[in-house]
Amino acid sequence: MDILSSTLNNAVNFNPATTIDSVVSSLQLLATVASIANVSWPENSPVKGLWPLATHSPYDWDFVSEVDDCTSHALHGKRTAHTRGKVLGGSSTINHSVVQRGSKLDFDEWVKAGHTNWNWESVLKYFKKAENMLDKKLVNGPTSKYHCDKGPFSVKPQSKNKLFVEKNGRLLKGYSELGMHILEDPFVPIPNGTGGLYLHIKDDKEQSRRASTAEEYLLPIKDKSNFHILKEAQVIKILTNHNKEAIGIFNNYFSDENDLERMIEAVKKIKELENVPEYSDVGGRFIRPPLPECDDLDYQSHSYWACYVKNMATTIFNPASTCAMGLVVDDNLKVKGMKKLRVVDDSVIPFLPRGTTTMITIMIAEKAADIIKKEHEVNKGLQCDPPLATTEIEQVNVARFLGLMVDAHGTWESHVDYASKKLNRFVFVLRKLTNIASEKTALLADHGHVEST
Repeated sequence: MDILSSTLNNAVNFNPATTIDSVVSSLQLLATVASIANVSWPENSPVKGLWPLATHSPYDWDFVSEVDDCTSHALHGKRTAHTRGKVLGGSSTINHSVVQRGSKLDFDEWVKAGHTNWNWESVLKYFKKAENMLDKKLVNGPTSKYHCDKGPFSVKPQSKNKLFVEKNGRLLKGYSELGMHILEDPFVPIPNGTGGLYLHIKDDKEQSRRASTAEEYLLPIKDKSNFHILKEAQVIKILTNHNKEAIGIFNNYFSDENDLERMIEAVKKIKELENVPEYSDVGGRFIRPPLPECDDLDYQSHSYWACYVKNMATTIFNPASTCAMGLVVDDNLKVKGMKKLRVVDDSVIPFLPRGTTTMITIMIAEKAADIIKKEHEVNKGLQCDPPLATTEIEQVNVARFLGLMVDAHGTWESHVDYASKKLNRFVFVLRKLTNIASEKTALLADHGHVEST
């Protein structure tokens, strides 16, 4: 909601002088949120470390899973809590603030399922469009092509909390001693290894401050005349042709036996940290909790770890895929069988990714905004695309108005000559000119740039 509202608002206010933008600039955008009417976000939200105070609060939808036969029985009520933000900015306002993109392999799976418009190359440009990477080591480093520092969403490693930095460094060193590859940049296409945490935060004078989508996307446009926020608003019913009702949240953990085996191996690997000096030197050890379902099994046997994993299974608050592409919505995120209804959140993700979902959701919203703009013929370049110089932009705008072409050195040329020389660079201008060529023929003839036919 935040990203769509902001990017669409910026689009319809992009260039009011052009015909299409004049048509859609009167569009009114309404953002609805079920949050408390007189509160934009929790008072403790900007302090990222206080996120636990927002859980089970009026700012949390406070969903819980249904009890199943074999998982999460060690948790309170045998249920997992599915904390979801009931506030401007949604879950980005109350979550752990961890930023991950998943892996290129995730989006390869999307393509294999038929969602070819969501391939890695396509989504990468929207990850970059959204990103304001504040870590200059990444922006200027060898993996800079995967980053942007001109987007709205601030991303950086924690630096103000020195205790966190120290403990995180110790953790990474321990992982390294176990033979894990430490990534300098966890946002590379296939991040095979582990690395430091990147968070959606930005630094104030004394501490890091949460950078939610409400702050990064909504605040800059909150005073625009065509943008409105309605609080304490909740959808009660949507009339559709689907005759199914939601009957609760079922985690469905380990329905695939391979998931269980992978998790067992992961737990056994983590337990090896007991033997790493970075941990043993400070008294680090694995704590064995009392588990009635498992305590009669041989400790550390395969059957014990299988029982342990099933009973301790919980979530880090990234549920997704309840309105998956291909099942409920199409590749343009329109609900199947409906004409004017889209779903734009992490519920449309067709398969759970290898990472947290905040940044993926933002990417989806950025791409959805462009899909909507394209339907209305409104386009705005990505901020990290190779830019044209200011004079070039001015020349192209004048050329578009007159139906002429201008090269990078300011030399006026006919559109035929220019096409032969600069087709690759200004192909988008050529397409525009092709559409209006018949209307401009007389004007071009009057200016002596082409022969009248």
